[in-house]
Amino acid sequence: PQAEPQAEPQAKEWSAVMEKVVRKHHEQLLQTPNVLHRLRDWGYTEQVIKDAGLGYNPKGYKLENGTWIPAGLLYPHRDIVTKEIVMVHVRQPYHDANGNRDSLAWAMQVDSLPKSKYTSIKGSKGKLTNYGYVYNDTSADIIVFAEGEKDCDNIHRAIIENDGLLKHVKAVFNSKQGVSDSLKRSGLLTEETRVVVFADNDETAGNKIKDALVRELTEYVHPFRIAVVYAPKGKDVTDFANIESHFRLADLIEDEGRSIPNIVYVNEQYMSNTSDMWAEHYLIGLDAPMGTGKTFAVGEFVQHHNYSALILTHRRSLTRNVAERLSEYGFVCQYDDDDASNGQRVVYTINSIDKLQGRQFDVVVIDEVNQVAEHLIGGTFAVTTSAENNELTGESAYGMLMALCERAKHVIYSNANLNEPAYHLLHELKEKTYKVFEHLVIINTYRKDKPSVYMYDRRDNVLNEILKNGRGEYPNLIVTDSPQQVKQLSEILRQRGYNTIAIHQNTVDTEEIIEFLRDPNALIEDYDFVIASPTITSGFSIEKPIGNVYAYNTGLAVTAETTTQQIGRARNVKGNIYVHIAKDASEYKPVSWREVAVEHYKVNEWLRKISHDNLIYLNKYRNDETVPEPSLPYWRFRCKVEAYIQNEKQRVQSSFLEQMYQDGYTDIIFVDDEDVPDAVQEIKKEVAEKVADYEKEKTLHVEPVDENQEKILRDRGLFTEDTEYGIRRSKIENAYGRVIDEDIYLHWRDICRKSTRPLVWFSQIALKPEVLKSLDNNEGEQRDRLPMHYSHYTARRHLLAGMLALLYPKSHSTGGFVITYKNTQEHAFTAKYADQLLQALQEDAELTLVVKHVFGVNPAKYKTGIQFLRALLRQFGLLIDRKAGDYCINADSLRKMTYYRYNRMKSRDMLEDCDSALAGLLVYDRRSNITKNLNKRVYAFSKESAQQEIIELSSVA
Repeated sequence: PQAEPQAEPQAKEWSAVMEKVVRKHHEQLLQTPNVLHRLRDWGYTEQVIKDAGLGYNPKGYKLENGTWIPAGLLYPHRDIVTKEIVMVHVRQPYHDANGNRDSLAWAMQVDSLPKSKYTSIKGSKGKLTNYGYVYNDTSADIIVFAEGEKDCDNIHRAIIENDGLLKHVKAVFNSKQGVSDSLKRSGLLTEETRVVVFADNDETAGNKIKDALVRELTEYVHPFRIAVVYAPKGKDVTDFANIESHFRLADLIEDEGRSIPNIVYVNEQYMSNTSDMWAEHYLIGLDAPMGTGKTFAVGEFVQHHNYSALILTHRRSLTRNVAERLSEYGFVCQYDDDDASNGQRVVYTINSIDKLQGRQFDVVVIDEVNQVAEHLIGGTFAVTTSAENNELTGESAYGMLMALCERAKHVIYSNANLNEPAYHLLHELKEKTYKVFEHLVIINTYRKDKPSVYMYDRRDNVLNEILKNGRGEYPNLIVTDSPQQVKQLSEILRQRGYNTIAIHQNTVDTEEIIEFLRDPNALIEDYDFVIASPTITSGFSIEKPIGNVYAYNTGLAVTAETTTQQIGRARNVKGNIYVHIAKDASEYKPVSWREVAVEHYKVNEWLRKISHDNLIYLNKYRNDETVPEPSLPYWRFRCKVEAYIQNEKQRVQSSFLEQMYQDGYTDIIFVDDEDVPDAVQEIKKEVAEKVADYEKEKTLHVEPVDENQEKILRDRGLFTEDTEYGIRRSKIENAYGRVIDEDIYLHWRDICRKSTRPLVWFSQIALKPEVLKSLDNNEGEQRDRLPMHYSHYTARRHLLAGMLALLYPKSHSTGGFVITYKNTQEHAFTAKYADQLLQALQEDAELTLVVKHVFGVNPAKYKTGIQFLRALLRQFGLLIDRKAGDYCINADSLRKMTYYRYNRMKSRDMLEDCDSALAGLLVYDRRSNITKNLNKRVYAFSKESAQQEIIELSSVA
């Protein structure tokens, strides 16, 4: 415990007075049979009343100093360290909304009742402490929180009357909106502490208190060591006292304290050494540095117990890689075995989980659970499923995953440091399977010797290190977040005589890259530099020695986790790691890493909790001074660094530093960036020329020109001398590598002109005519043949939005469209507009092909525009109503789609950022506070306000 603070004289005097008051009324309680009888009905015994020091005041009165002592039950709250009274809470007799007196009022036989149920004696300081009990067993590690004093006293009774519980429970407190001052000082909250929070199963303010308490507890206790236990519906914790002599309360702290997820810290070079712990648990989380063999540990576990097993991943390349590495244990990949769905040990992507319906596996492994959870709520699945469209939706994939996990003996996941979607996914899994108390998290603190990490603010300085160090004794790895940077660096190094291999999204299908990725350790020594974009992250490993690793980032879209995973591909680095993080990267904020390191120590916030393992060293951050060496568990290392930059206090999200630390890099050096070296200045012009060449290359897509293509280009006025050698397309890469295709844009422009509607530009559709033709000839392989950068889901939502935009005559000048829940005439469209749209599609064979393969609806088969639109909108679960001779979207179907889409979103921000093109189909109430509850997957808004809401499609411009 920290040093005991000196109380103010006034507070000590008040505490002494309250001691006398409480002692007096405690004696009075023992002489009042009516009230004692009521307390026994509430579960109190003589021992609990004595331990609580509970008092009873039959009538309010004033002390000599003017302090009012209300009538009711007096609960003294004592400082956990000094044991002095700092608050007296009074449970008053009261009547409910219907005027009925409560049981305490009946026992006290009073008629004049106060308006509030609780009050405090003047001078009380509630934030200073928690009401409760501290027990003496030093080996106990559980702290229990309940909502009020009465619940707290009943839990205390359950503990002292059940043999064995005192060995595991070290304290019981009532809940507050946070951790009280004296509890912080008491030293009871340690890294080994486990917490049970009892909550009533209602929607009262008590749940808000519980949520606030749990949030603050995570600053002191690992989230997986906190269990929230709800009473049965309509009951509170007190009611347990009246059921089977309240022993069910003890059941909730069941089985000698194993009710809370166990976290085990190990220090093992290989995770397979921990597998003997797995067999006793249902849900098993593995958190270990890269290179400690998590994947092989799973293989050995299922082999030892002769289990069937399913491993789920989030990417196709990772699926193949995991299956190859575990082939000796009988695992097969869904892409390499036609009969994989019937196999006993299989590796599948989450997007193919529907092929395993009805199957049962002994073990289900969710590899990289953070990414899998994000896929389930992201845009990689279809919007909805209908009779004509059997695509897998995120909601149905989630249900299938839950079903597989419920039938399994063990569920294993990696990434114990969970993001929010993954945390709620696992939380729901525990609730659905009723296996709340069988959760094991293994945290491997093993850290083999890691190279030093040099952090730079300027990318040119990393480039200088590349040129200065050259090849060296071993090949080198360069990782970046941009295919453009891969090309530039590769060209620069080749001109200097180095043998390089460039891996990015446009080269992964070439023969050289395929062969290298299949077995990089056999070919790595043939190259001086391996340069890669995020094409390589998890599932790719270089075991051979590597000289230096360079992280050369632009900061456009890559995350801290992706960057560290790229760096971690090199398992055996003999040199150093040189890292640049762009100042304008949204992930990192415009603050230099050196300043962040300095300000860590100025504000001293992150040194609040100190332990003796997992040291992190931040050396030589300024003038070769040595920074003190703090130590803290990695999960304590939060993004809470305060930095004073440019005379402004900013919150800095040091995600990259946190990730590097988690992965075992402890020697992190912040380098004062100097002026760009001459060696880099000399190649500035060369780089600029290369950039210009790439930009020129990017605007000219060279393909053979056949007669039909030439005719299309000439009709549109696009055929020039340049295009004699190929089709000229204006391709602009955005931060995510998607493509704007001018041809598709021109199609929609023509449609808009024919129907006198505003110009519509769809910026993320990149289906090329030659791809469409191949799809038309291979209908059974449609989705597998789509280009890598093409999102089927994205195309569906953008094309739908564009078609609907053309139907509404009262569109905004920007080309947007509006719809409301009211089927009013002004938001209806006529059959004439629908026929115009269908005619425009039927006249353009190429665009017909787009609609056919994106929606599965062929415009050529329909005679009227309304028939076509009915089939089209049915793909999204939307219906068309007829209203006074015109047509509009059915309000009920729109509401159902709104509800479904809301369940896919993490937050309103995510809705606006990721699905703006369908925002016109989502009705939400901007005037109400929508509460996110991912556990129940419900978002609520009022029908009345929704009827007034007008939704505008924001992505049509």
